[in-house]
Amino acid sequence: MKVLISCLSKSWGGMEMYTLTSLLKLLENNIDAELLCFKNSRLHNEAEKLDIKILTSTASGYFSPGEITRIATSIELNKYELIHSHATKDLWLLVPSLQFASCQIPLIIT
Repeated sequence: MKVLISCLSKSWGGMEMYTLTSLLKLLENNIDAELLCFKNSRLHNEAEKLDIKILTSTASGYFSPGEITRIATSIELNKYELIHSHATKDLWLLVPSLQFASCQIPLIIT
């Protein structure tokens, strides 16, 4: 299974730490998991230290057509089977990206 874990937050607190911890658990269980996060965020830096596959975003607001197109292309190319978001604000990029990519990939949020 190939999973994209999304946490578009520039903070470093419980949600971000949990995202990283859960992603590591997926990898330990032989699930191919990648992280979508803000470039140069603390989460990005910590994931790089752990050699986690990362897709970065530079979106500056809730609606970013360029980022939507870029994420949609990545979704198509990487053939993710599931997208798990840890923040509702990520949906502003993920839902249009999935529609733009014409994908029926399940999107869950916790």
